[in-house]
Amino acid sequence: MPPRRMIKLTVKNIPPIKEAMIEVPGPGVTVLVGPNASGKTKLLLSMHLADSALRMWRDEYRRKGYAPRRLSIDPGEYVPGISWRGWSVALEEHEREGEGLAWSKYAWIRLEPGNGGLRVSARVGYYKNLVPKTFIPPFRALIVLMPVMPLEQFPLAYREFLLSLQQSSPSARSKCFNVWISYKPGKITFKRNGKELRWNEVASGWLELAPLELAIAQEKVPKPTRLIAVEEPEAHLHPKAVRCVIREIVDLVRQGYAFLITTHDPLIIEELDVQLLEGRLSAEELRVYLLDKGTAESVEVNEEIGIEEDPIIEALDDVQAEKAALLLGGKP
Repeated sequence: MPPRRMIKLTVKNIPPIKEAMIEVPGPGVTVLVGPNASGKTKLLLSMHLADSALRMWRDEYRRKGYAPRRLSIDPGEYVPGISWRGWSVALEEHEREGEGLAWSKYAWIRLEPGNGGLRVSARVGYYKNLVPKTFIPPFRALIVLMPVMPLEQFPLAYREFLLSLQQSSPSARSKCFNVWISYKPGKITFKRNGKELRWNEVASGWLELAPLELAIAQEKVPKPTRLIAVEEPEAHLHPKAVRCVIREIVDLVRQGYAFLITTHDPLIIEELDVQLLEGRLSAEELRVYLLDKGTAESVEVNEEIGIEEDPIIEALDDVQAEKAALLLGGKP
């Protein structure tokens, strides 16, 4: 299906990002790739900051009857290390009108530091619903500490995610591992073949995948679409499991979900290529951005040949070239 929603994020002067803009189609998949410390995580955190501020702004506007110019929100809780000068974050949500190609901007917010605090300008269409968003925090396997660590000791992103789980107590079967994962306040349980597993029986890959499975299970029918942002879904997973996870993500795109992911794994790019060439994903629904040197460069996506330039696979090409040279008795 063609995307009905489009989320646009623009970030300026949040190191290492100088200026970067990304578009996230809904439904669809947006992938951020690039070297370590290129700003992939900062983009996700900046979107979380802007989305939280937009919802706070909307709620205050409805309660007070006038547009607030400042918000009691600490950017540093969302984006660690953010300075109090020179940066800005802008978030826009667009909707396609009718069956045409025109997009209408029905919600937007711009945040930047100002005298005395955070300066805010925003607008939300009165009858429009914001895209529900779930931000799965980095180092997500830390959720195993829930039984022994008070909720208030978790960083903000973890607290928000855990509180969202508490509201729905989701349960899901991982198609990739045939494991049941359930959340009850203060505890995540894993079951296989009807038996609840002890923590020392739970594979590290299951721990990494559990938050994503639970986030998906929170709402089976997204209305009108729903965004899930997750870093490196390949973490601790065997290549076959990585392919399975991407196929599951594409299945959910068919149901109306949007995903924003970061990755260092060329297999994810290759599997998305396969999904694209099989016709299960359209070029309209797939965005790939290469982050490097302080900006985000869009990578061309073509439905006939796939992702035209794989920015991750180049490292593998270098290794294979060196290996070939050594096998032939030469020098790499």
